[in-house]
Amino acid sequence: MKKTTRYSYTLLAGVLLVFSNTRLLADEFSHEDHDPLEISTKLLLKDVLEHTLLRDPRNVLVEQYKDSADAYKQLASRPYAAPLGLDLHYQTDRLISDKGLREWEANLEIPLWRRGQRQAVQAIGTNYEKYIDIHSEVLRYEIAGLIRDILWELTIANERKNLAKQTLHKVRELEQEVFSRERAGDLAPIDKLLAHDETLAKQLEYVTQNMEYMHVAERYTALTGLTQRPAFFTEIRSTGEDSINEHPLIKEILVRIERAQHQLDQVRSSRGEPVHLTLGVRNEKGSVADVDITSVGIGIRVPLGSQHFQQPAMAQAKTTLAELLAEKIRIERALHIQIHNAEHELATVRQQLDVVRQRQATAQENLRMARAAFRAGELDVGQLLRVASQTAAAEMQFVIHQLEEKQAIARINQALGRLP
Repeated sequence: MKKTTRYSYTLLAGVLLVFSNTRLLADEFSHEDHDPLEISTKLLLKDVLEHTLLRDPRNVLVEQYKDSADAYKQLASRPYAAPLGLDLHYQTDRLISDKGLREWEANLEIPLWRRGQRQAVQAIGTNYEKYIDIHSEVLRYEIAGLIRDILWELTIANERKNLAKQTLHKVRELEQEVFSRERAGDLAPIDKLLAHDETLAKQLEYVTQNMEYMHVAERYTALTGLTQRPAFFTEIRSTGEDSINEHPLIKEILVRIERAQHQLDQVRSSRGEPVHLTLGVRNEKGSVADVDITSVGIGIRVPLGSQHFQQPAMAQAKTTLAELLAEKIRIERALHIQIHNAEHELATVRQQLDVVRQRQATAQENLRMARAAFRAGELDVGQLLRVASQTAAAEMQFVIHQLEEKQAIARINQALGRLP
């Protein structure tokens, strides 16, 4: 029996030695707590937004919209609706009867604007100019959503890491207390093992949370190009009093619908091919003795039945307009759902926060009483560690819920289309 006991204690000592070495390695690893992001009190949310906007590749589209606006306006400024045409004609009998017939004719064809066609082309150019500002606003809105999400994700990940580190520190203090009492003979060696195992578990949790924070920090830098993050970016909840038509996405689709309507007007007013005004000069000679006769003429060419050949273009213009009108309805519904979900999330978090706050206070009191009972010998190590773990979980839940409340407010502002 004594031999078995001696063997058990030897085995236990070996296990403790392994765990002690593991703990030393864990302590060394914990010293590598390096934050890749510097917290700046001068950096504001709008500064991060502006810096990220400059990096977005969609900025080049602004120049393309400017070119489109200029192209349509230049076309509308021309006095004719299509490229000019030059018709040259020469007639001679030299190769057949050779009686001296010589005739040549030159006609300039000028395509005329149909009623309303020129105004529609001008309106398309003006619409592209308007769309430049709308595009910039939509781009800013979309980037703001990405930044809001990544900043709050970063903040929550950082808080989880910090809370895991604090919990690890408290567990280590408890482990040292258990070690001291075990050396004094108040506790069994198995209690020392339990305490050290709990320390390793919290060490693993801290490593996991730290790596998650590092991962989010890398994504933040990849998005913004910054190695700094703002210290303060909490937002005040906006109200939904403004019309949804002021939302950047709705304003953007409305401008596109307006452009599609102008394009339909252009197709409808053109009626297929334009009417051509012809200005011509003719020179003719009937025989060798005849004198040259030079005359000028004016004519008009009206295409017949061109509206039948215009039907595909008309159908395409109508289809584009109908698709945009349907897209507007879809966006409105999606925004209403997004706003509802954000408000529901905020209401839920706030109701949960009251319960979580009470749970956190109860858990802290429970831990205080458990520690007192442990020192008095009324509670074993396993029970104390269980209470400490529950308290740490309640503390993290309370702190994270506070951050999630602020995150929900930012999501409401984003859903309402409010820019930082």
